[in-house]
Amino acid sequence: MRPRRTSELEHAHAGRVCRRERQQDFRPGARGQLSALGALIIILAAGCDNVSWGGLDFDVVPPPERAPPVAEADAEEPESRDVALPSDPVLFVARWDGGRVRLLPLAAVGADGFAALHADDIPDGFWRRFITERMRQGSEYTLYHDGRRAGTFVLSGAEVTTETGCPAFAIGTGEAELADRVPRDGTFLALPEGTLPPALDPAPDSATRAALEGRNRRLGPILAERLLRARGAGLPGNWQAALAQARAFPTPEGSRGLVATLMVGDTLGPGLDDQGYALFFLATPSADRSGTGLDTVYTAFADYPATGKAAPAVVDYLDWDRDGWPSFVLEVFGTVGRRFDMLARDGEGEWTRTPLLSCGL
Repeated sequence: MRPRRTSELEHAHAGRVCRRERQQDFRPGARGQLSALGALIIILAAGCDNVSWGGLDFDVVPPPERAPPVAEADAEEPESRDVALPSDPVLFVARWDGGRVRLLPLAAVGADGFAALHADDIPDGFWRRFITERMRQGSEYTLYHDGRRAGTFVLSGAEVTTETGCPAFAIGTGEAELADRVPRDGTFLALPEGTLPPALDPAPDSATRAALEGRNRRLGPILAERLLRARGAGLPGNWQAALAQARAFPTPEGSRGLVATLMVGDTLGPGLDDQGYALFFLATPSADRSGTGLDTVYTAFADYPATGKAAPAVVDYLDWDRDGWPSFVLEVFGTVGRRFDMLARDGEGEWTRTPLLSCGL
C-alpha cells in the first residue's frame, strides 16, 4: 500500500463504497471490538480499494503476480527438454566431399537392433551434448565397405547444422585412410573404433568377385521382369542400362543374396524429373523353380507420375545384431531432397524398412 492525500469528493465516494463496513466494524460499543490492524484486514477483505485511516487515505494496490517457479518456466522452453544420449554405439554414414570426409550420425545400433537418432522435436542441445561426448576432436572411427573393414577416419571437427527440409543434426569432418582396392570416392558406414562387428564372410578374391558381379547382372533383370509384369509396368528397352545397382551380400547359409535397383527414365541420384519409375528389390537364396536360386523377399516400386521420385540405393550393410543377416542402410533420392532408411530382418524373418533421416523428400 502507498499513502496519499485525497480530495473531499474522493473522500465522500470512498465513504459511500465502504460505509457499511466502517459502520459495522467501528461503531461504539461493538461486541468484540477489533483492533486497528484487524479492522484494516476486514476492510481489505471486503474489497475496498480506497480506505480512510487516521487522516490518511490509502490506495490498496494488489501485489504483483508471482513469477512461475523456475522449473515451470524451463518446462515451457522446448530447448530445455532433456533427451538422453544413446547408450549403444552410433552408426554413421561417411562420404567424400571436396577431398575430405563428412561424417553424419544416423542410428544407435546394438545386439537388440537399432534406433533412429533424428526427429523434428529433438532440441539443438541434444546435438551439442552429442558432439561433446561422441564426436570429440581426434576421435577415431572404422569405415566399412561391402560389410568389411575398409579403413579408418579421424575426426578433426564437428558442428550442429541444418539443411533445407532437415531437422538439426551433427556433422563432422576429418581425414580417412583406406585399404587397397577400396574406392576413394564412395560412401561408407562408420562405427567408433573398438565397436567392431564381425565380418560376415571373408573378402572374396578377384575371381570370386568377378563371378558374383556377372551373376548379379544376369539374374537381376530376370527377377526384375517378374516384379514389373506383376505391377503392369512397362519393361525397359535396355535391361543392363536400367540396372542401376546390383550388389551381392552374404547370408547365414554361406550363399549370396542380391539387392538391386532398376530404373527407367531416370538415373540413380538426386534431381531430374518425376517421369519414369524405380524398382528396388532384395532376394535371398532359395530352391525356387526358376533356376535363379533366389527368391524376392522385399520389393519397393515407385511410379514417379503417381508418387514422385523415390529411388533407393544401398549405402552399405553390417551385421550388428549378430544374427548372420546384414542390415542395409539405404539412401533414397528424390528430385528435391533425400532420405536415409534402414532395411533389416526382424525376429520373425520379415524384412522391414524404417526411416532414419529425411531431408525434404
